[in-house]
Amino acid sequence: MIALLNCNKMSISMDEAKEWALINLSDFSGLLDQALEGKDLDFDDRIFYTGQLANCARIFRALVLSEPSGELLKLIELKSKTYELASRPNERGTIVREGWFSIQPILHRYALMVKNV
Repeated sequence: MIALLNCNKMSISMDEAKEWALINLSDFSGLLDQALEGKDLDFDDRIFYTGQLANCARIFRALVLSEPSGELLKLIELKSKTYELASRPNERGTIVREGWFSIQPILHRYALMVKNV
């Protein structure tokens, strides 16, 4: 289950926001892993979810290494566009897409906090 934090209703520190971003991204990566292990996974789905795991690794790297927020914002936007335009047309795809859009605001909020420092 993806841990959600409503950052708009409380004031949190930069470290807490980063921790929540990492926890949620970790949970989402687990969801992608489950999607890859599912039965009846066709080649196109396998390629799609493997690519999404690679994108998660890029976001993890940006978070852990405290890369400039512009890079992190680009990665988040790219991943969001992927799910808006190319989500897999099945139940598994719907679950993964909903998972991403449940954590995207947390990642975006953290990136904006970094940008405004």
